[in-house]
Amino acid sequence: MFVVDLICAESHLFEGWYDNRDAFDEARQEHGLTCPVCQSSEVELRPNFRGIVMGSGAAKRQTTTTEAPETTTPLPMPLDVQRALSQLIKVVKANTEDAGEQFATRALAMHKGDEAPAAIHGTSTHEERQLLKDEGVTFTALPVPDIDMN
Repeated sequence: MFVVDLICAESHLFEGWYDNRDAFDEARQEHGLTCPVCQSSEVELRPNFRGIVMGSGAAKRQTTTTEAPETTTPLPMPLDVQRALSQLIKVVKANTEDAGEQFATRALAMHKGDEAPAAIHGTSTHEERQLLKDEGVTFTALPVPDIDMN
C-alpha cells in the first residue's frame, strides 16, 4: 500500500491510497489529482509519516513509516475528520486480518521472523506500543473517532 499526503492550493490536506508508487504516478499523469474539499486540481505531494504493518505471502515483511507521537489529552476532532477517519478504518479492516489483543505479539513475531508476514490490525496498550517501538517494529496507531463509538 502506497499512502501519500497531498495538499491543494487552498491548503486542504488529504491522503491518497494506491496499490504502489506506479499506480500513484499513473493516476497522477492520466487523471490528475483533485482536492476532495474544493475540487482544486493544483495538488502537491507532502511527506507522509504514517503507515500500517503490511506483508504478503513468503515475501519479506514490508512496512511503511512510523508511529505518530501520542498526546496525553485528545484534541476535539471535527465531524468531517471523524467521518474520514472512520472510512480509513473501514478500508484498513477490510484489507487486513484482525489480530485483536494479540496485535503487539504478532507484529513482534513477524518482525523477528517467527511468524509469516501478514497485514494485520488490532489493539495494543501503551506499554506494548513502546515495546514495538523499542524493537524497531514499524506500525501506526489510529484513533477511533467518536462516531465509530456511538
